[in-house]
Amino acid sequence: MAFLETPRFPEAIAFHAVGGPGYLTTVVPLQSGFEQRNSLWQFALLDWDVGQVVKTLTEYGPLIAYFRAVKGRAHGFRFKDFSDFTDSMPPGSGASGVLGLSGIGDGATTIFQMVKNYPAGALTDQRLIRKPISGTCAFFDNASPVTPASVDYTTGLVTFSSTPVTGHALTWTGQFDVPVRFDVDKMKYELVDRQGPTGDLLIRWPTIPIIEIRT
Repeated sequence: MAFLETPRFPEAIAFHAVGGPGYLTTVVPLQSGFEQRNSLWQFALLDWDVGQVVKTLTEYGPLIAYFRAVKGRAHGFRFKDFSDFTDSMPPGSGASGVLGLSGIGDGATTIFQMVKNYPAGALTDQRLIRKPISGTCAFFDNASPVTPASVDYTTGLVTFSSTPVTGHALTWTGQFDVPVRFDVDKMKYELVDRQGPTGDLLIRWPTIPIIEIRT
């Protein structure tokens, strides 16, 4: 189905999202009492619930229109995760943006996927950045600013006109969105009250699941 690049999901609703990254791991208990764990996903998938918050019908209006426009689960769209939307968030995490999974030029590759690293001691998780935000991103070769031949802000692919030197560190800074979809096809909000006898209606939509999609 289609992917809606603009506008992104209403920020006033996204701000109250509850959720984060998830993984898929199988755990097999052994007769010895030990266990065998198998991580089935190389990259995490994020999910949120943006329901629960009581808002006025006017405040919920953009969300209702958005839900109808993307037809529930049918179409993907951009979502701002306020807890992690730049190369350096969360603060103090040591997270950083690199080009390619290694972040190092190999003397042959000219097209690189934008990636974000999340280090913790000897381990590092990586995230493919598919929806960078135009006008916010800068790119560097060994810490020196460079201008790529092109940046595809719908895929996160960065193309250089000349091959980066072998061993050079390739990095980026900037903001990004998450490609997501609704995980529900039915709108089930509840009218709970009104602001005064003739005031705006107050609405509660108990659960609005949103999940990241691989693109």
